[in-house]
Amino acid sequence: MKSNDQSIPEAANRYAKALFQLAEEENSMNSVSKDLDGFLKAVESSEDLSRLVNSPMYSEKEQSDAINAILKKMKVNELISKFIGLLIQNRRINSINYIVAAFHRLLAIHSGEVIASIVSAEDLNKSQIDKLTKNLKEMIGKNIKLDLETDPKLLGGLIVKVGSQMIDNSLETKLNNIKIAMKGVS
Repeated sequence: MKSNDQSIPEAANRYAKALFQLAEEENSMNSVSKDLDGFLKAVESSEDLSRLVNSPMYSEKEQSDAINAILKKMKVNELISKFIGLLIQNRRINSINYIVAAFHRLLAIHSGEVIASIVSAEDLNKSQIDKLTKNLKEMIGKNIKLDLETDPKLLGGLIVKVGSQMIDNSLETKLNNIKIAMKGVS
């Protein structure tokens, strides 16, 4: 899931909100969230499934038959099965990553958490994640859920986004600032 709040299409937000409301009514937030994550992970880890989900070349029936078989093997919540069927029918299954991101954002808001998007040059280890979570929680005063992403272009450091605030402590930005300062000297 590599999408922040600003990049989520409005249609994905609407689908996520509808699913969220249904999951809330059925008191099945945890199982819906777990099943959504499981399906998205399957899509991201299988080239064939990713192609099936994202390519307009497959008919609704082909997508439906194949994905329903996968969902049956995964033993997902009936609500998720019907929801994904609706996405296929409406030709929106290719937005599943955005829908999952929007659903998680709604879930975080519902549970009083704040989502912090963290971009680092390399994967953070458990100790770094725990320390970052603790420090952000102390700064903000709310529970924090981290959305981690890596970008080797940063070279080092972090970019932290919480709501409309951004802290860019990346080596890439520091080097760019030095470059700009050096141009002013010559």
